Amino acid sequence: MLGSGSSEARFLRSGIKQDESMSRNHYYVFTFFEVRNGQALYANAYHWLPEQKVTKQVITAAKRNATVSNTATVMNCSYLGYMTAEEFERS
Repeated sequence: MLGSGSSEARFLRSGIKQDESMSRNHYYVFTFFEVRNGQALYANAYHWLPEQKVTKQVITAAKRNATVSNTATVMNCSYLGYMTAEEFERS
């Protein structure tokens, strides 16, 4: 739930099918900020990529997943590591 001072985490799989839990990918978490109806809103999106490259297209997809507008500001993009989905879920 988005609200003043709250954050919501969502996981985005980049539109790429990850069939095997042993397949390794680069994991990121994006934090966005925007003002909606006079309220400060923060939202997070988790994203994995096969390459260690964050492009404008990736940021746009993460914004969509975080349910923020295209004008939202990227506050942070943190690299979480190169791992399998299983490692991400249990670590």
